[in-house]
Amino acid sequence: MNALRIIADDLTGACDIGAEMLPWPAGVVVQPAAGGSSPAGALGVRNTQSRTLSPAEAASRVSGVLDDLRIGWSGIVLKKIDTGLRGPLGAEIDAAMDVLGASEAFVLPAIPEVGRTTEQGRQMIGGVPVHRTAFA
Repeated sequence: MNALRIIADDLTGACDIGAEMLPWPAGVVVQPAAGGSSPAGALGVRNTQSRTLSPAEAASRVSGVLDDLRIGWSGIVLKKIDTGLRGPLGAEIDAAMDVLGASEAFVLPAIPEVGRTTEQGRQMIGGVPVHRTAFA
């Protein structure tokens, strides 16, 4: 089992993060659905397709893709989120933390190169607060 588990709430996000992880020594496999496994050594990026689900359904999907991990697992879970803060982010992050028994999570919803930043606790898209953009 790899020490890195990556999950995303939609296929675009899964492909984005998969591309960023190249070149991974044994390759990157983007799994379009929540289930499945990757070849030995390959980095698997799992799409939960949960952005438009209710918080309870989204949490269940996230828990499901992490169900083979246990409390105290020493690896890293990277949960790709939407930089426009769309979807049931809190429920998904809470679900991942519950599976791992984690008390802290680092939430970093920024891609400065494309104008998506977090400034003084506010999410910005091109310098505009996210709630004043098409993402709202």
